[in-house]
Amino acid sequence: MWKSIVRVRIALVILALLLALPVAQWTAPTVAKPRVKTVTRTFANTGSIAIPSGSSSPVSSSNRYPSPIGVSGLKGRIRDVNVRVLGFTHTYPSDVEVLLVGPGGQTAVLMAWVGGGEDIAGVNLRLDDEAQAPLPELEDIELQSGAYWPVNGSSGIIEFNTPAPPVTRANAGLAIFDGTDPNGTWRLFVQDRYALAETGAFNGGWELEIQTQVKARKKR
Repeated sequence: MWKSIVRVRIALVILALLLALPVAQWTAPTVAKPRVKTVTRTFANTGSIAIPSGSSSPVSSSNRYPSPIGVSGLKGRIRDVNVRVLGFTHTYPSDVEVLLVGPGGQTAVLMAWVGGGEDIAGVNLRLDDEAQAPLPELEDIELQSGAYWPVNGSSGIIEFNTPAPPVTRANAGLAIFDGTDPNGTWRLFVQDRYALAETGAFNGGWELEIQTQVKARKKR
């Protein structure tokens, strides 16, 4: 009888000790995920991009066609890309079409058939897929400086004058560059769809903002 009671007590004590052990000893070990960080850098070509009129072709190419920006020394893959076009001046903004070509040949229409028909001067545009509003397509809205997401108002694939490559998709947007290598030459092609009387320029050139994601170094 006493031996049975003693055994029961010993068993209860052992059970209590086991229950008191840290929970971590009972859980499977977790595998640490690699730490990552984001790096954002801005590259610029400040040369003015003039958009002439009076071309013998129905579509007039800008004087810098393309306007290039070289990117080097960036590690990791692209997480986000934004573009700024500076000092936009034009007598009919809706005529202007802009194409961005990445180092790997990816194409993204940044603006086409947008901005209305009112004269503008010195407008600075940030083209960002995460902006709060699209570039305005209505003719009676004057284009203002600000952040917009890219828009191709033609709803079709736009043909750009050579040496621009063929546009691969109708919809605008910068997400096509996500996950690609940022290093190499980026090219901006600007043209005027109806170049008979209207003139303009991106007087301040353009800027390319690239965010990459890289592995963070471990602290010693």
